Amino acid sequence: MKADAAKPAQAFISDIQRCCFDDGDGLRTTVFFKGCNLHCPWCHNPETISARPVLMYAASRCVGCGVCAHNCKSALPLPFGGETDCAAADGCRGCLCPQDALRVSGRKMTLEEIMSTVYEDIPFYRASGGGVTLSGGEPLLWPEMCGRIAKECRKMGIPVLLDTVGCVKREVFAFVAPLTDMVYMDMKLLPKDYEKVCGGACDYEKNLDFLMEKNIPFVLRVPVIPGFSADPGTAEEMAEYAKNRGIGAVHLLPFNPLARSKYEQLGRKYPFTEGFMKESELNGILDIWRRFCPETVLKN
Repeated sequence: MKADAAKPAQAFISDIQRCCFDDGDGLRTTVFFKGCNLHCPWCHNPETISARPVLMYAASRCVGCGVCAHNCKSALPLPFGGETDCAAADGCRGCLCPQDALRVSGRKMTLEEIMSTVYEDIPFYRASGGGVTLSGGEPLLWPEMCGRIAKECRKMGIPVLLDTVGCVKREVFAFVAPLTDMVYMDMKLLPKDYEKVCGGACDYEKNLDFLMEKNIPFVLRVPVIPGFSADPGTAEEMAEYAKNRGIGAVHLLPFNPLARSKYEQLGRKYPFTEGFMKESELNGILDIWRRFCPETVLKN
């Protein structure tokens, strides 16, 4: 596929976070795209699943002033949290709360708007060896925008990292991945289990093969989730799969319950009752992975 240079590039962006430490080397500007084609029960960024803007309502901060309902151009019965088809998609922020009890996640942004933030952070990239990370949601649902950002960054010598689930068509993956300097490729479960648990795997294995065939640097990232990948038997199957694929670098990402408040703000029930995993449990999973993939590290 090719980007249409004559067509203004736009995408729905959940957030642009600056000076991030956890999304690659050095200080990074992380662009969180809206929309995901999976529905993992443990999703840590549920506000990015929908490709449309969503309202996030923190009831504990609400003082009942009614400003949000009064200013809403769409006459919504505010306050509430969840998906909306209101004017927020076009940049309306009339409902914004003086107490920060109600906020909108997601707005339409152009390439120029995104890159203006990136350009401001160039001194931090230069000093720290950092760069730009394309994340989400699933950034590859917006391949044209990802491609344009990567090309603009390449002109400026800014490293780009793609943080993806990899569950997209091979054509899309092959368009964007070679434009980046590093890929973080998630492995939620064994590919055969994706459809049952997360909603589909698409060309995941083909895309994994593509990275290896084209010698694109990548790290396999595995969330360690209670009841799923934190099960020793499942961990062993996944680690053996990675070894058989010839995968070297693996990052294990421990489960944490900090997304609970996001679910509450979206009016959704958080599906986990577990707290932080014990160090002994994490080390046990790490030992299993290192038997098959010695370069595996535990990321805290």
